[in-house]
Amino acid sequence: MPTCGELPAAGTDTAEGWLGWVGTHREDVALVVDDGRGTVVTHRADGAGPAAPAPGAPGAPGAPGAPAASASKVLHLAAFTSAVADGTLDAGQPVTTAEWESWYVPGYDGGAHPRSLDFLQVPHDGSHALDPRRTVRLADLATVMIRFSDNGAADLLRDRLGDAALRSTADRVGWSAADLPAFAGQLVVLLRPDLGPPSDASREERAATELTLGRRYAADAAFRAEVGSAPQPPPEHQPAWADGTARAPASGLSALHRAISDGSLGPGADAARQELEWQPPPDGALGLGFKGGSLPGIVTEGMTLRRTGGTTASAVLMVREMPLESWVTATQSFAHQQLLIGAMTEPATLDRLRCATGG
Repeated sequence: MPTCGELPAAGTDTAEGWLGWVGTHREDVALVVDDGRGTVVTHRADGAGPAAPAPGAPGAPGAPGAPAASASKVLHLAAFTSAVADGTLDAGQPVTTAEWESWYVPGYDGGAHPRSLDFLQVPHDGSHALDPRRTVRLADLATVMIRFSDNGAADLLRDRLGDAALRSTADRVGWSAADLPAFAGQLVVLLRPDLGPPSDASREERAATELTLGRRYAADAAFRAEVGSAPQPPPEHQPAWADGTARAPASGLSALHRAISDGSLGPGADAARQELEWQPPPDGALGLGFKGGSLPGIVTEGMTLRRTGGTTASAVLMVREMPLESWVTATQSFAHQQLLIGAMTEPATLDRLRCATGG
């Protein structure tokens, strides 16, 4: 066991600062790091924050895991590539931009959708495609869902796959009772809280309401316009909403990332791995796969590192209830990614992370 020294000052702008942040916010952090060489560090791997939220708190009672934000989209990817591999879906099936954008809530995705349109060379007005009849492929939606975190793409893929396919994929790696996000529906609840569940609703009840609202949003142009005209909620109100959104256990995300990286997911794993490993790997590695996410007060990340020697390292970090200033710094610096890469590749950094968690 490592000899633990004093924690560095907490911060979210450097990897060193993140060690201090983890150490001083242990109740709001969940992580799993496996260096692929026999050392695993876990902390609150099946949840972060109070195990039973106080009555009246978002998602109470019994919300499983930690808020996952867009890190959960790795499940959509794995279910999609598996369905393509077994012939259930055709990756080349065309989808009109009108159908894709029926799931899109403008202004609340950090510019992900316009970047997705640019990547696919679809002319747009800064928000929507100029030609709603223009088509893209289902495979294109899977790509932009991962690279740019396009929410509408994730919701459309969920609709095409069906929830049973998503949950079956999660079950295959031991992630039971997966809490499936309805990204459009979550945003409808933010913008129209009068349509959402009561504050003391269970996460299961919230998920059902979000799915219903998301489907209504996609099917009803008048409702989309109504939601789009709603006033922007004050920034200080958004973290409580975000904390009540879809959750995942760090252990489940870790297992899925590893199953994709090492191929144990089965047919479709190679295609999913290619989507996640879209950036060049660091020296000495075959591939670096990752999918993160953020919502106000929340930062999440899942990563794998395939080495030339045949081993695979993985890391999942999930943080909630961050003060907005610290959260903004984290989403601009991405220093948490550097901490995770260090923990996967440097035994001393992994030891320090274990110390930070109190292990």
